[in-house]
Amino acid sequence: MLDAFSAHADAGELLAWATGAPAPETTYVVHGEPRGAGALAERLENEHGWTAVVPRDGEKVLV
Repeated sequence: MLDAFSAHADAGELLAWATGAPAPETTYVVHGEPRGAGALAERLENEHGWTAVVPRDGEKVLV
């Protein structure tokens, strides 16, 4: 049952998950508006020491 319009994790829930996960080599933040994605990437870097990148529109990366 959904108690809200959105069923995906918000930034706080994603950061809580990151606390217990091993840091990947690079995290690509690809969800949300550019400003929000940038803020999440910045928090992952500042609060967890992760390398976080918001790819440019249409950018391709090898994973």
